[in-house]
Amino acid sequence: MKFKSIVAGAALAGTLAVATAANAAIVVTTYQGTIETGTDVTGLFGTAGADLASQAFTAVYATDTAIGRMTDAFVDKAEGTSPSPVPILSASMTINGMTVGSSSGTYGRMQYDPGSYVSHSISELSNDGLFETSNGIVTQLHTPLAPASLDTSFSFAGLEPAIFGGFQFWRFNTQTGANDYRAYGSLVVTSVVSKVAGSAVPEPATWAMMIVGFGLVGSTLRASRGRRLVA
Repeated sequence: MKFKSIVAGAALAGTLAVATAANAAIVVTTYQGTIETGTDVTGLFGTAGADLASQAFTAVYATDTAIGRMTDAFVDKAEGTSPSPVPILSASMTINGMTVGSSSGTYGRMQYDPGSYVSHSISELSNDGLFETSNGIVTQLHTPLAPASLDTSFSFAGLEPAIFGGFQFWRFNTQTGANDYRAYGSLVVTSVVSKVAGSAVPEPATWAMMIVGFGLVGSTLRASRGRRLVA
């Protein structure tokens, strides 16, 4: 099932704090907002069959901007599709206090269009004969304050509800004909914070921070009523 998405105009009221860094960095970006429409079919984020509309969400991405970097007069982006390296190292979605994460993907992109928008996306599509898997998160915010470089720390605050986003976590068991897990929805993004966390070859301390922030979502899910790390 494809992402459900929204595209709408928005007037922005906020401030931008900027601190640039050297090219090619590990950048951690956090989007927050609300779910416009969505359903937790199997209870991945709580109760099976729950309507996710109006629930708050947090989406976090860790990106190596040295991977698949392409810059021109219009955009600065890092993009990759497996088997080539994928720049989105990890991503997670938190809804209703439950975090579902992915430590890998078949496609990933971080893209800034200066003065227009910032966006991130990660997806995993696979079929091993037993399971069909379609996991992914897409978030985008249009703003005239979008920076020119991916390697920029910034914070957009006090924004009008805006623009575009979607998520889906789905794995289908082809032998049983049942969903192993499934949740999906469209997103209204209201704030974005991006921080340059380190160089493109992180020091051990940086890797430790990323593991704590992203890699341990599996243990969180296992400790929370059998929730899963989707990857």
